Amino acid sequence: AACARSSTRADAFDEVGGGASGDDDEVLFSRDDARDDEIVLEVSATEPATTHRPRRAPVLRICDCRPVLNAKANAAMGKGHEVTSRLGGDGCATLEFFDVANIHAMRKSFDACAEACRRSDDDFLVDVHASRWPHHLGAVLRGAAVVARHLEAGDPVLVHCSDGWDRTAQVCALAQLLLDPYFRTTDGFRTLIDKDFCAFGYMFRERAGLGEDPDRESGPIFLQFLDAVGQLSYQNPTAFAFTDALLDLLRDAAGSRFFGDFLRDNDRDRVSDAGRAASVWAVVDHDPSRFANALYVRCGRLRPRTRGAALRVDPSFSKWPRGDSAPLRARVRELEREVEDSRRRSSLGSGELDDARRRNSLKGEPSDLSLGSI
Repeated sequence: AACARSSTRADAFDEVGGGASGDDDEVLFSRDDARDDEIVLEVSATEPATTHRPRRAPVLRICDCRPVLNAKANAAMGKGHEVTSRLGGDGCATLEFFDVANIHAMRKSFDACAEACRRSDDDFLVDVHASRWPHHLGAVLRGAAVVARHLEAGDPVLVHCSDGWDRTAQVCALAQLLLDPYFRTTDGFRTLIDKDFCAFGYMFRERAGLGEDPDRESGPIFLQFLDAVGQLSYQNPTAFAFTDALLDLLRDAAGSRFFGDFLRDNDRDRVSDAGRAASVWAVVDHDPSRFANALYVRCGRLRPRTRGAALRVDPSFSKWPRGDSAPLRARVRELEREVEDSRRRSSLGSGELDDARRRNSLKGEPSDLSLGSI
């Protein structure tokens, strides 16, 4: 489960079912909020969806994605962290911190890694290491592995960070990928993104740098999630029904600002875009074989390797500087043209379609129709 800790956001729970441990005696670092304790106790009473049942009573595993020092510093803003002694002690609840950095550190790391990947000399790996991107990626994957292990053992899990829509979405989604082979299919992966990012409130618009304070609110969180999925696929080449081509498409779609799936910060605003912006999944449905993994074999639980030596350097996500969407738009228009041509062929023969394109060219009109340009 994922619980938002911000006072500006309503309590929310994500259906999910090793860092340092929290100190039960440090009550001064946590808000004394009876309602918070009540919600956490309600989560501890839930039964996780697992076929494995422990011989002992389930223990609520509270997983705080933040570094422990950040969690204690956030107490000054009224957010704090849980105190397990108020929840029945170690026999009823435990607290772990995953040491995943915030968006500001991720943004700085991403920019440094992107710059390193654009270098042409042989020493670019030194700069990739200095950017700490592999370190941050490993921390996210380790957190997901811990959540998956707790769920597999039959314990309910509460996952949160400062606000609940960045690190929480990453860790919860990746934990489900590790546990459930359905989410490693194309349809399952679509469901996972729709559920844990779009519906849960991940701020695509803000993180793309289109909000009121782009210098502070932009961040490569969704790109980092896709990179983590690519790492899992690289380590388990037969475990995913789709290839990196799907991850590349989603990465480009999130940056292009063409597709309605990744334009807004919440589902309410996406409803207002209905009919004006295409879904990226229409491109996938148009030619599923383009993204299919011929080596796919359905399998069970995955266990990621998270140390730097086990993580590949994938420069594809950083081919363009952050905020420059012109190359991405060109690529997306090619994909849109394929979908539009397919739709028009259903009512026009190929010869008539070519004639229509020539007529548009003589009139000075574009030969392809954009499915969404917001």
